[in-house]
Amino acid sequence: MNLERRRILQTMGVVTAPLIAGCSGEDPDGDDPTSNDGDRDDPGSDENGNEVLLGLDFGGEHLTEAPVIDEYEFHPTSDTRTAIELEGANVALPEHTRWWDETLNFDPVPVAYNSNPEEGPQNDSLPTFGEIQGTEHDGLYQTAYWADEEFQLEVSLENGTYEVTLHLAEIFFSAEQERVFDVIINGEVVEEDLDIYAEVGEATALTISTEVEVTDNLLTVLCEASVNNPQLSGLEIRGNQAPIRVDESVDDFEPVESTLELIDADPDAGFHFPYFLYTPGISTPADGPNYADTRPLFVGFSPWAGETSEREERLDSGRSDIEGGRQRFIVEELEVPSIVALLPGGADDGSFRNLDHNSLQVTDPPTERLDLQLLAMVEDARDRLADQSYDVPEKFHLDGYSSRGRWASQFTMLHPERVNAISGGGNGTATIPKEELDEEIPTIGEPEMDRLPWAVGVSDLDDLIGTDFDREAWLDVNQFRYIGAEDQGDPDELDHPSEYVHSPSYRHFGEERQQLLIDIFGWKQVDERFETARAIYENVGAPAEFKIYEGIGHEVTPEIAEDIIEFHREQIQAEFGP
Repeated sequence: MNLERRRILQTMGVVTAPLIAGCSGEDPDGDDPTSNDGDRDDPGSDENGNEVLLGLDFGGEHLTEAPVIDEYEFHPTSDTRTAIELEGANVALPEHTRWWDETLNFDPVPVAYNSNPEEGPQNDSLPTFGEIQGTEHDGLYQTAYWADEEFQLEVSLENGTYEVTLHLAEIFFSAEQERVFDVIINGEVVEEDLDIYAEVGEATALTISTEVEVTDNLLTVLCEASVNNPQLSGLEIRGNQAPIRVDESVDDFEPVESTLELIDADPDAGFHFPYFLYTPGISTPADGPNYADTRPLFVGFSPWAGETSEREERLDSGRSDIEGGRQRFIVEELEVPSIVALLPGGADDGSFRNLDHNSLQVTDPPTERLDLQLLAMVEDARDRLADQSYDVPEKFHLDGYSSRGRWASQFTMLHPERVNAISGGGNGTATIPKEELDEEIPTIGEPEMDRLPWAVGVSDLDDLIGTDFDREAWLDVNQFRYIGAEDQGDPDELDHPSEYVHSPSYRHFGEERQQLLIDIFGWKQVDERFETARAIYENVGAPAEFKIYEGIGHEVTPEIAEDIIEFHREQIQAEFGP
């Protein structure tokens, strides 16, 4: 392969086309090689007759119009990491043709990141850029594919010489040495230790072109990171060889758009509160590559918990989260169906909070056994998803933050047989999976009682719900628990511990349980509570990862969101397959 490489920094307001094999940066005839004046005989070809055989805008499904460079329309690939389906209308081929599924193959399947501030969806804490410097095609560079450590793209091509152009922009990090990676094409290094930010800064277009000789009908682009992860915004291939092989066998497949529906409360079905149901888009046929035929339900909650009567607040909060917030970001990356349960966090009269001992004894609607109401929502959602091209298993995934994290954790203790994995953050304490204190339970203070009633422990579950704690099933649930190092607070600086920012999490336990919890876990959220919970889980052999994020307070940052996604992706693949 000829590695004569050319790097082009696009200047603001001028579309700089990728250089053509054999040409320098100046036109020998004195013409502007970047001109897009429409003089060419065929759209998508250069003055030497090189056709743009393939142009991909990674994650660009949000665009209302595809980017056009040299009169060639870049195909917007899915922003949900599905296998790519290309239509002939987007390449120099007859309009009726279709690409083979095997034409493009990612290993591993990368993740899409979208920095568009209006068309996300994104978590509010993730960086966004309304304008990309050095290009007229902001949309092409506002999105990108990335993967942990490395990813490789394989493209089936006829043998010959091609011009390969990489389109890049740093749309996540804001400093040098935050993302460094190598680009290797057909086994030879094209870029070593590429740091996009160091080259051009943030949110600025950068293109890298190289001439490639294909001899075995396969072009491979491998990106390997030495710092964080590799990232590409787009790929362009030019050549005058025969086009990529085509097959019309997938003509009958039509991609399915994602949907979002508010499901009203249905007391007859077992739930007195509504929920949102999200169904992911499908752009790969069921017999295509990388198609997941089993997709567990991802269950989350409206960030606003509130009391029973605060229905509108929960509705607005839940809608925001699944339309463009953290949960939408997570489930789009995981490509799984999801519900946002609009369940209250407590009673209007303060008689219960989350799934404490008082909550489990409520017998009147609408707040009777909220844990069973969530199970009813899950079953209702599974019935509604029964006509999808994939199976939705009984086991589902849970996620919650702060008080919603406690709710999810307590639910998992009550129904571990239904949960495959759970992530939760912003909490120090954890329900102890034991009936009594013993040598496996470290304590900050000196508890005056050994018995561990719900929700400090599980000693009285049989009295409350009619069944004992299923320890074996709970030990089979993988967990990811996280907290920000700055989410500590210091009760020692206050006149009274009740003023401590995290003390409300204890009040609903009642005086006896509250004192027991404090004696075991202490007051300090990170140094005492979180570390004690970590030690307890390690001692009992729970498959749980505890992680503290330095410099972070009571929030979910992009780094944490990525870790949540990766945790659930690993658990989905381990339990249900890729």
